[in-house]
Amino acid sequence: QINVLQAKKKFEILDAMLSFMHAQYTFFQQGYSLLHELDPYMKKLATEKWECLKQASLTGPDFPESFHCTKTEETLGEDFSYDDSKVEFNVDAPNGVVMEGYLFKRASNAFKTWNRRWFSIQNSQLVYQKKLK
Repeated sequence: QINVLQAKKKFEILDAMLSFMHAQYTFFQQGYSLLHELDPYMKKLATEKWECLKQASLTGPDFPESFHCTKTEETLGEDFSYDDSKVEFNVDAPNGVVMEGYLFKRASNAFKTWNRRWFSIQNSQLVYQKKLK
């Protein structure tokens, strides 16, 4: 009886180990296939990065502050979307352009978590509002 019980235990342990190994295999195989689909996009980003570096090297080591290597929505395609409902621009403000919207603010507690908070620019100063009025 004891020998039969020990043989069953070995079988159960082997079965659990095989199912764990199969789960690990499936997890990494799915990860590989997902990253393999991103390969053309990563190559496109790498070429854009090199083009930006070439352009920066053409302007010299001290290129002006106005130089930015930015992407427009046309070059991004469907990768990233811009949501107008989260940011508002008021061009007719008396003190110039006033912008307001959500930014991430780092908490001052021990965990240093990031929280989404409402900020605005008023009188050329960044203003944080705890309650949206």
